[in-house]
Amino acid sequence: TFTATITSQSNQPPTGTVNFFDGTLQIGTAILTSTGQAGFINGNPTGGGQAVFTTAALAPGTHSITAVYLGDTFNGANTSNVVSQVVKPAATATALTASPSPAIAGGPTVLTATVTVTQGVSTPTGNVTFTSGAASLGSAALGANGTATLTLTFPPGSQSIVATYAGDTNDGGSASAPLLLTVQLATSTSALSSSGSPSVVLSPVTFSVKITSNGGI
Repeated sequence: TFTATITSQSNQPPTGTVNFFDGTLQIGTAILTSTGQAGFINGNPTGGGQAVFTTAALAPGTHSITAVYLGDTFNGANTSNVVSQVVKPAATATALTASPSPAIAGGPTVLTATVTVTQGVSTPTGNVTFTSGAASLGSAALGANGTATLTLTFPPGSQSIVATYAGDTNDGGSASAPLLLTVQLATSTSALSSSGSPSVVLSPVTFSVKITSNGGI
């Protein structure tokens, strides 16, 4: 919110319009509201007015804001001092989960990164990169709900996985805490069957064994 205060040597309070600029770009306008007597100049009472302009459209960076009063019948036009307005990117936080956990070797494991804004009101967009140590596991785009998912398979052992959000025009980047994922050996079962029982002596009999696993390999 920017507030322009206009004072005049006339006892006629200034009226009219104030335009607000970001550098040379006009970003808004507001009507002066009289504040009555705003003070004294050289011992003379002065009239005053204020114009208030609110915007949420400033991109991250430093903006040079000025207010230009257009004047009225009794008061001349003028331009304010420059206000240097610094706009920071919205702060974000990234959280990482895995399902199932522990994971099953060779089976699908879904990594889900959730990016939330901790300071600001923007909606994060862009990509999240998943890494295990120095190895890249892949990346995924953020959806409208602020989550990015990646489905992978892992060998037995453990993985220390981090999800890193790169940020966008309005939002700063962030990284999750390392997620230690244990990957267990798949559980297997065996089922044995024969080609026929009873069988005839000296006739061939075929035995078959079927092994199943809750993993993907």
